[in-house]
Amino acid sequence: MNKIFVTGRPGVGKTTLIFKVSNELKARGLNVGGIVTLEVRSGGVRVGFKIVDIQSGAEARLASVSSAVGPRVGKYLVHVENLDAFAVTSILRALEQCDLVVVDEIGPMELKSQKFIDAVRKALASEKPLLATLRLCCKPPSSRSRSAFCLCLDIGEASERLRALACIVPLHSQGTFDSSRRATSRPA
Repeated sequence: MNKIFVTGRPGVGKTTLIFKVSNELKARGLNVGGIVTLEVRSGGVRVGFKIVDIQSGAEARLASVSSAVGPRVGKYLVHVENLDAFAVTSILRALEQCDLVVVDEIGPMELKSQKFIDAVRKALASEKPLLATLRLCCKPPSSRSRSAFCLCLDIGEASERLRALACIVPLHSQGTFDSSRRATSRPA
């Protein structure tokens, strides 16, 4: 098993889980790289999101409340140029240098970037272990590798509890996930 996706609605603890797992693996001597997405708040109000490179700690803006023209998800302007340059570079560097690649998160904002999608597909097709978060409304970009499998875990309303969202799902089947928490797939 080398591909694990953690799913759930916003705010249930996906990123917290990723941090805990990453820190534990680092403590055990593994090199962990990739990205995490964090909220940006001002005066207690969420005003955007930032991408943080796990290895370097460097940051770039993912999205912000703005009236500027550009790709949007809800009230947020998505800074695709930062996905294309910063996030993709972090993911590809992790594929080359690390024992585990982390992608937090694969969601509507990130999917505005074709280069980000291509980097995630490259991570899926690689032999490198991948730990990623996936917004409940999304599905993993497909991989042509018939030997790759992923395990999807859904963090329920109680963020301390994990429930299996799906059995081991072949990535090549372009599986989808329904609200009854079982995997459905179309033949490849």
